[in-house]
Amino acid sequence: MHGDRYATDAHKFYTIVFKYSSVPLDWDSHFFALRQIAKSNDKQLSSMFTKDDYERISSVDLRTSPLQSDCASANLLKGVPTGARLPSFHGGYAIVYGINDDGCSACVTTRRESGSYSKASQFVDAVRQSLRRLVRILQT
Repeated sequence: MHGDRYATDAHKFYTIVFKYSSVPLDWDSHFFALRQIAKSNDKQLSSMFTKDDYERISSVDLRTSPLQSDCASANLLKGVPTGARLPSFHGGYAIVYGINDDGCSACVTTRRESGSYSKASQFVDAVRQSLRRLVRILQT
């Protein structure tokens, strides 16, 4: 009986944390949904969705993920498993990452039919270079 109460309390706490911390930062999925709803109803898009900055940032989804599987976690770095997801934007990339005391791991995905598919390895190389630069900065 106590287990049910703890599960309920944990769920309530998770809901509060998710509502007040994750959701406001989850710009990509929510903006993507609003944009798709407007487009599917033949509504004019707000200028917010047509600015160059939005177009550029909406092409990359950056997430931590609780999803783990042998398939999605095949690319482990120092034993840090990550999940995987598809990008919201057809020409974009999704980066799911995990970090622990021993290292970090990331899974970069793109849609095969998108124009970004052929550039995925270049994107991964750019991510690696950026992470190496961050490490050098943190070590100084």
